Amino acid sequence: MNKITKAILIAGILAILGNVVVNVHHARAQAIASPAFTATQILTNRAGPGHGAFIAGTTQSPFPVSTVRHVAQNSKGQFSIVQEWGLGGVNMRRIDYFDGTRLLIDDMTKTTVHKTGLKQTNEGGRCDGVFDGQVQGYDVVYNQQVDTLDDGEQITDQMWSAPKLGCHTLREYTLDMHEGMVMYEATMNLVNITIGDPDFHYFDTGDTIKGYTEVTHENWIKMATPYFNIQAGIALPRPAVVQ
Repeated sequence: MNKITKAILIAGILAILGNVVVNVHHARAQAIASPAFTATQILTNRAGPGHGAFIAGTTQSPFPVSTVRHVAQNSKGQFSIVQEWGLGGVNMRRIDYFDGTRLLIDDMTKTTVHKTGLKQTNEGGRCDGVFDGQVQGYDVVYNQQVDTLDDGEQITDQMWSAPKLGCHTLREYTLDMHEGMVMYEATMNLVNITIGDPDFHYFDTGDTIKGYTEVTHENWIKMATPYFNIQAGIALPRPAVVQ
């Protein structure tokens, strides 16, 4: 792994853990009640030839990368996405809430970070669409959305959502094309769906964590970056094995 690739990975992890929402979220076509549930969300990103051709300095692509998140909705209708990162044996946990707040729990620096005013994590997909069989035992409807950017880059997003699960998207495929070249492909699959109220830790506010210091996102970046630099190449998220 060269220095450029390490820098890209480190910067990307810091951004994902601390500041940006990387998923594409969709507005609901209509509101449908959703049962309380938990599930595992597997995301895989794979770069195409365009990734290196249009992004300066990316002589070696860090893709493909797969990550595992845990999603949950409780009986109050609150929704969260929990992502756990094992970095050199030390854990970080990031919880994104439906109301646009985020909690980062970092065992590495013994800190917590709260952020508010983020783009809301939409727990649902599209309720309308064309019936397209079943995914994970649920009837799903299919939708496709195509966005064209000013420079001609085209992003195609395909979704399979389950009306009986509050229109949550169970499968998603995204293709980014630029001047006839693939920039990246991304897939999302929701598996291990369990109906019932989730465990408390999915909605932890950080108040129950003893011995940790609440810091700003900016200060956390300063504290965490040296750890990533020291452990670059080994202290990175292990790719999930996607069957």
